[in-house]
Amino acid sequence: MAGDSQQLSFQVALYVDQDAATENQMQILQAIAWSVQEGDVNLKDLITELGVSLVSDSDIERSRAAQLLGQVISMVPGSVQSEPIREHVVQFLSSRLSDWPSVHGCLTGIAGLQAAEAVQLAPTQTAKLVKALLEVQITTLPQADRMLALTILHIALQKHGTELVVTTEVDMLQGVIASIDGEKDPRCLMLSFQLAQQTVRIYEQAAPQVCAAQHSLDANKEELVDVVACYFPISFSPPPNNVHGITRQDLAAALQDALTCTPLFAPLFIPMLLEKLSSNLRQAKLDALVALTAAAEGYGPAALQPHLSTMWVAVRAELLAPAAPALLPADLASAQQAAEKAAECLTGLITAQSRQGSDSLVNLVLADQQVCGDLLGCLSGVKQRGSEDPTLQVETLTKVAAAVAAGSLPASQMTCKHLLPPLAAAASHSPPSTGQQHQEHKPHQTQQQLALSVILAIVTAAVKAAGGAGATSSPEAMPNRRLCSRKQDAGGHDHARECEGDPMGGTGAAVLEAVIGSQRLQDHSSANPGGGGGATMPGRQSDGDAEMHDSAGWMQGNSSQQLAREMPSSNGTEHTNGGDDSEEDAVQLLQLQVLTELVSFPATSSPLSSQELQEALALVLECLRGSSSNGSAAAMQAISALTKMAGAGHAKLLEQRALAPLLTSATNISSGQGAPWRGGLPLQALAALATPASHLRLHILSSIQNLLPAMLAASISNEHNEQMLAAMLHVISHSLAPFAEEESTAAGSIGLDLVTGVAQLTLAGQVAAKEVSMACAQAVQAAVAACDASQQLHICQIACTQLHQTCRQLPHASAPNSASHASSSLHPGTGPPQGKPQQPLATSQPSEHVDSIAAQASAMPSSSGHGMEYNMHSAQQVLQLLAQSAMVSAAAVAALCAAVVPHDRAMPLLKCLVKLAMGLPEGSSQHACMIAAAAVVNKWPPGSFPLDDVMACMLKLVGIPDLAQVSANPSGPWPDNGVNPQSFTCLATILKGACMAGHKAALPLIALPLSYLQSLEGQITMSGSASANAVDAAQLTNAIPTHASRPHQAALPSGYRAGDQCCQAAAAVFELVPSTKVVGVLSLSKDMAHVIVKPLWQQRFYTAALQHLDKLLTESESPASQTPDLPSSQGHGQKGRLLLALAYLLKGTPAKISRADLSRLLRWLLMALETLQQPGLCADKFVMAHLLELVKSTIEDPTGRATVEPEVQRVISTLICLTCCKDCDLRQGSLQCLVAMMDLPYHLLHPLRKQVLAALASSIDDNKRRVRQEAVRCLKVWSST
Repeated sequence: MAGDSQQLSFQVALYVDQDAATENQMQILQAIAWSVQEGDVNLKDLITELGVSLVSDSDIERSRAAQLLGQVISMVPGSVQSEPIREHVVQFLSSRLSDWPSVHGCLTGIAGLQAAEAVQLAPTQTAKLVKALLEVQITTLPQADRMLALTILHIALQKHGTELVVTTEVDMLQGVIASIDGEKDPRCLMLSFQLAQQTVRIYEQAAPQVCAAQHSLDANKEELVDVVACYFPISFSPPPNNVHGITRQDLAAALQDALTCTPLFAPLFIPMLLEKLSSNLRQAKLDALVALTAAAEGYGPAALQPHLSTMWVAVRAELLAPAAPALLPADLASAQQAAEKAAECLTGLITAQSRQGSDSLVNLVLADQQVCGDLLGCLSGVKQRGSEDPTLQVETLTKVAAAVAAGSLPASQMTCKHLLPPLAAAASHSPPSTGQQHQEHKPHQTQQQLALSVILAIVTAAVKAAGGAGATSSPEAMPNRRLCSRKQDAGGHDHARECEGDPMGGTGAAVLEAVIGSQRLQDHSSANPGGGGGATMPGRQSDGDAEMHDSAGWMQGNSSQQLAREMPSSNGTEHTNGGDDSEEDAVQLLQLQVLTELVSFPATSSPLSSQELQEALALVLECLRGSSSNGSAAAMQAISALTKMAGAGHAKLLEQRALAPLLTSATNISSGQGAPWRGGLPLQALAALATPASHLRLHILSSIQNLLPAMLAASISNEHNEQMLAAMLHVISHSLAPFAEEESTAAGSIGLDLVTGVAQLTLAGQVAAKEVSMACAQAVQAAVAACDASQQLHICQIACTQLHQTCRQLPHASAPNSASHASSSLHPGTGPPQGKPQQPLATSQPSEHVDSIAAQASAMPSSSGHGMEYNMHSAQQVLQLLAQSAMVSAAAVAALCAAVVPHDRAMPLLKCLVKLAMGLPEGSSQHACMIAAAAVVNKWPPGSFPLDDVMACMLKLVGIPDLAQVSANPSGPWPDNGVNPQSFTCLATILKGACMAGHKAALPLIALPLSYLQSLEGQITMSGSASANAVDAAQLTNAIPTHASRPHQAALPSGYRAGDQCCQAAAAVFELVPSTKVVGVLSLSKDMAHVIVKPLWQQRFYTAALQHLDKLLTESESPASQTPDLPSSQGHGQKGRLLLALAYLLKGTPAKISRADLSRLLRWLLMALETLQQPGLCADKFVMAHLLELVKSTIEDPTGRATVEPEVQRVISTLICLTCCKDCDLRQGSLQCLVAMMDLPYHLLHPLRKQVLAALASSIDDNKRRVRQEAVRCLKVWSST
């Protein structure tokens, strides 16, 4: 022990030595802390050893001695677990706080005691420490010590707040005031505000038991407010390196909480806030308005009552400031911002008062003539004291009324009762008669528009005040809310209806009547400009009503019947009021918006009667009918109103009154060549009502299914019906799909009707429009995908039969003059019975079948390019018939589940699909057959033929040699099997389906297109200097097709040979397989085709293809493969086709897969950019653009930049070459890459600076503005190098 004591004395002496280095002090501190932790030394011994240093005349020595003890306590919290030692330490620290140099060390020790989890200071010990701390002048300490002292006080009040107020001899409140007075550091201010709030609340809790606490609170509250409120408003801008994250908003919120924590501050703080509202400082006003809202929450209505009148006057001044006549335009934005904040403040004040049962402020506002009186006076035409612009004044006053209504449910009821009846009267005031001047009509529209805008704002605010479930739940879930009281006069007329929880206070019926009555007058005026009779409003019976038309058995009343008759005839009609159209449209939109708010929420619609709801619905449908365009605001609002009504529990009403006229208008079949179809808006409404959560969805779906056969039959050679059917099918495939499980029956019926309907059209020799056929295919795939297994099996039988029949007729249709020497075995209008599978026509002669179809198709009329053309050759008509049948049937096959694909007929079905894909004309039908074949291969039945044999058979059908033939002569010419571009496109599509399912037979086929590309070495020849078949580079670049024009290569520039097209198609295989883009009419996705998708299938294809390409490209650079005496450009051209395949692969593969290989592939990327610029090598400009993007991302990537640095000269040369190419996108991309190159080291770029600047001289004068802009940016960064 003597040795430990001597060692401790030696360590203490070294630590407090004034000449000791900081590093030595840290080592000594760690050694002493270790000894204390191990129990070799206790704190009492340490304090004893520090005795000499603590009484030294040196401030530094005393400071270090106290610091040593404080650090040891912080580092070893368990050292004070013993009660005697803890008491000794507390006594020591409290006594040493009186020594100024020892304060920092003592504060560190006290903080360590508080932070120790195993140590719980007794209230008396905490009181002793706090008392000693409050005797220190904390405001004179350094920032770190002030922060530490305030934290100690905060923790002490948290743990022993009440005990400190009772036992501490020093007044805590006075001590806290002295500790925070004059603080400027933001970190300390945050603690100061929290400490002030904390102390006041503790004193309020202790005041009932401790008289001294109440006395201190009363005596010091004014001083505390003065000390804290001097910071209001907060003026603080965080430094650029704001490591502590304290913002002005944080400080303002903390200050606000401190000043609004007790009602005792109300007489002191409220007058100061009102004074700040008259300040010219914008931030002071905004903060004062926010603080007023917080004060209402914190003080309560009793404390605010003496200040309520002055508060309202001050807030009103800010609310009405935007409409002040003397306001300068430059000050308008600031005034509007303050008015918005004042509106939020008013809403908050009313909300806070309402929570405590007070509505005094609401009464004060509603009785104010400068608000409600002026608002109603503006709408009645009385001259006002405010702005000269009545519209601006109404808008300003409307925000005030809406702010009041949004405050609470009672406030909204009081506001609606006070304002809505006169506003409704102003909105429903009849327009001037036709004998009055036009100038008298326009002010009425302005008045009506203003009144409706005010009503809309108040109703919207009232709905918001109803809040949460009360505004959104269905009426069925609120049985107590339909307890409405009605007051009637002697005539039985309703005066008011109040419903429990109604935010409008029973005024909804008056508002609805105003909107409906106003709209009725407008319709009457527009329909009868001379005052005569006209069509009646939907919902009102007329003597001339015709017999009810039962459409799908739904027509429930005269209003729906009349609307159904009127919508097709008048949809799209234009107004006749000339320049007043915009104002009339604005009024109609406002009426719809008001109506939507009224009927779309149970809280506002519950007080309305069923007749009123029916009239409101009729008005919405009438506005939908009268809209002149699909994108008009009124039409969209009407559709929104219908969907909100459905969500508010009015589905039954919509089912009875809305679905029938909407369906009738959307599916109005035309018997002649009349006006174009105008049922888009009703169809949009039906699609919106058929959302997945809607109760109307199944009803709508079943009705559409019942109408499809007639619509399909009527669409032939009729533009009106074609547009209607195409739009309806688009809704099925894009809005209604995917279908739910309970909708499988309806979906199956849709798929069956479309498949059989198209089959009957084909047998009848009727060709549907191209848009209709494509929409049918998409709808069939979406519908069949949702069917159950039994329905899919039924549809599969029909579709397979149609495909086999089409496949048998294809050779005859493709042969020249095939229709001119055959007789028919099919008769017009005949076909298989609907809903039953067709039997193969084994006994019919193919030539007779084709002749019959051709003869009937030739006799069909046409409609301006949409149907059959009179001068079309019969063979072309036959091919169109076969194509439409194949496309729809293939769509059904593509959507089958794996369990439905027939085991015994899978191979014939695949052969049939491949034959159709290769034999049909290029287009959607061909692509549909390819997708269907890919889906069949993807879901290949396990019990059928081996997939290796299947793929070999498929290769034979498309004209591609198998792997054995190619392996025998890998670089020699291909066997002449009749390969064409469609062969490779079909191979790519089927290969994609096989790769998605993870079939092992798929990946080896990657070698086939690569082998073909190798076999074309030296075969790309161009005219001009070398051949008559040349193609100009500019012509090639300008005629490059887009990706969407595939699956087959689009028409290439004149001069391309068949081999060139096959080359492009073979290279495009490597994009089509891994690409996730949907190309064509059908989708090969999991949802729409039930395909098997193995994880990482794209990664596996990419890896296998890249290995093949990398190997072939590397071999092409070997000396043995080089052709002597060839120019360098032609030498690159020898591997240009392989580089083209690599470019397609990188374009089609997702970036997250190929990103890791870009650095390694940079050499090939640059070579591809150099080579593919040659005419005839790349027929897709987007491939080159994608290569540029890859190079740019490699340059910008820190890892790839290391690969770019050795190739910097080659990269720059390639990019400079691209700045002069024909395509402007490539020119712009190359300039962007040059800008990205500036991240490379200076010594690499400086030698190339002159070369780049010389090249940019021509780009500055480019004929495209975006290229010139990029060139200027590039020139700027390279000039400053």
